[in-house]
Amino acid sequence: MKKSLMWRGAGPRLQILVGALMLICPTIATAQTEPDGLVTHVEVPLDNALPETLTGPASFEPMPPSGPLSEMRRSLNAAGFDLGVLFANLFQYAPSYGLTPGKTANFGAVSFTATADLEALISVPHTRLKIIETVNFPTHNADTFLFTLSNAFNPSPVVDSRTDLTRFTIQTDLLNDRLHIEGGRMGLAIDFMKRGTCGGLGCFNSTQAVSVGLPGVALASWGGRVAYDLSSTLTTQFGIIDDNETNWQNGSGWDWGRGNSQGYIAIWNLSRSSDFMRDRLPLTYEVGAFRRSASYVDPVSNTDGSSHVLNPGGTPRTYSGGTNGVYGQARKVIWRTPASDEPIFPENIAIYGGAFSVFGEGQAYPFEGFAGIDWGGFWSKNPVANVGVSVHLLRLSEERAQYEREIRLVTSGLDQRQPKNTYALEAHGRLGLGRWAIAELAADYYINPNNSVIPGPRQSDGWMLTSALIVDIGSALGLAPASR
Repeated sequence: MKKSLMWRGAGPRLQILVGALMLICPTIATAQTEPDGLVTHVEVPLDNALPETLTGPASFEPMPPSGPLSEMRRSLNAAGFDLGVLFANLFQYAPSYGLTPGKTANFGAVSFTATADLEALISVPHTRLKIIETVNFPTHNADTFLFTLSNAFNPSPVVDSRTDLTRFTIQTDLLNDRLHIEGGRMGLAIDFMKRGTCGGLGCFNSTQAVSVGLPGVALASWGGRVAYDLSSTLTTQFGIIDDNETNWQNGSGWDWGRGNSQGYIAIWNLSRSSDFMRDRLPLTYEVGAFRRSASYVDPVSNTDGSSHVLNPGGTPRTYSGGTNGVYGQARKVIWRTPASDEPIFPENIAIYGGAFSVFGEGQAYPFEGFAGIDWGGFWSKNPVANVGVSVHLLRLSEERAQYEREIRLVTSGLDQRQPKNTYALEAHGRLGLGRWAIAELAADYYINPNNSVIPGPRQSDGWMLTSALIVDIGSALGLAPASR
């Protein structure tokens, strides 16, 4: 069965592998990443931040990773191996939203990460082999839930295999670990158009899927990436992958010869990272540009100007110039308690926003944007606790709106106009659960949702409730990678 390229609704499903974990990084200074920005584990000192009746006296002294497998970790690290295990689970309930309201679904994923230091193993300097395998478990109603939503905010009718190869690459780090070159089976969704600007789902862009056509976070294609650290906080990088939907949409990701290339997908970005250890009022941002070389079909027009909905015998108009666009997103802390009060997790207010623009005639979704505000650090016993609100806009082109009106008329006999502007209004919150776990809750209200996959009557505005749980099993067991 096919994994639709429009994977963001499962993005809630697939993004929780890494993307949802990245949600906590604006607040957690001890999140450990590889040089490419891939989170391998996160140490959340919440055992020291929860009520003392549960955990003992409060303290923010750093604690080394420990657990029943810590001796194994030390032996593996000495031999040149790092291991990690992350579990992420997302439950969604649409009480008044979708083609058939009242449905629920559960999307779970366990990712197993193994990194081998090839310098230690076979004397290849500054080089590592990285493998990530994702097991899609536990799941409930995963095959049909997103079909019932069928709109560009949740555009992914995904029928997954039980497992997915997420990464199988060789990476070399040069120039004192400032230049990073990686190639193999990989995706670009982790390193570009990044998640983590906000809590909840309000900043999870759909442009990655509906316009750029990137594989989901847990999926891989042939590709490569070059990154250069301009400073300790500023990085520029360029990535390119093979545009072969048949290959990454089908199976477990190990059949590397399946399908035919349609061209390439390339993205460049410049990103800044920050936290309260570096800046009193942290600023993070990412700006970038993307190109998909494959041709695309006009949403509604034939070559003779007729509609391919009303005149299905015509030849759809095709654009051969590919898809191009630019984007930018940022998060800025605008207020915090005095620095002397709490250097790592101060009470703070942050604002954030982003915009994604797709160029060219005949694009279905030419613009997407979001903005919001978060309040964090207000609970000293649980410093990663965070609440916030956001608004998210996804704009349909005139042609796409016309197509949906015409397909409704043909399939349902209803002449219902589709508004071009669709919105998601969200309230979200986050809570630490012990040292290695994070819970996230979100309530989204969708306005003017379109019908991106299944034609039919206009969908009503409605609510989507989401809960996510992220557990760093590897660190809890003592398998956390050694500090680099």
